[in-house]
Amino acid sequence: MSTHPEYDISSYVAVIRSKTPGPVGQAIAEAIQKTHDAVGAAFNQFSALFQVGQTQDYSADSLAIRNVTKRFTFADAPDIQNVPAATYQIVVLGDWVRLNNTSGGAVTLTSAPTIADGKNGQCVELLNVSANNIIFQDQGTLAGSNLRLSANTITIATRSSLLLRFSSEIGDWVQRVPNVL
Repeated sequence: MSTHPEYDISSYVAVIRSKTPGPVGQAIAEAIQKTHDAVGAAFNQFSALFQVGQTQDYSADSLAIRNVTKRFTFADAPDIQNVPAATYQIVVLGDWVRLNNTSGGAVTLTSAPTIADGKNGQCVELLNVSANNIIFQDQGTLAGSNLRLSANTITIATRSSLLLRFSSEIGDWVQRVPNVL
């Protein structure tokens, strides 16, 4: 892969590994390396197709390629998060979170916040992989839940999911629902 003269991925990955030791640092470093390799491969394919010179600055081109290739990638979710009790707080570590309700029955989450703040525009899909329902409460029902839902409570049944987007203007995770005309 051709590289930008001021860009050295191996140094960046080494810093990540040294600053975040253990499996988390390893996973982050591997994800960065895989993303770098995928963008590089896509850039090389587009370069050949459009005859882009390898020596020119391609920072704008790589951004466009990243936006195109993002549509065709699949994210490996972090480990399944067990939800043992109503007080559990969900940790968002990627584009989607797999939840396993281990409480023995339906559980209504009472943690405040239920999900900590994200970055503006960040999206997450919460997927229930257990046999028991997981119930989320809107900010109006549970003060401090950090959730703005389309109803007072939303139940994620088994093999179902909930889509959320964080808004820094609102200060909460907002449910993404389809518009029905």
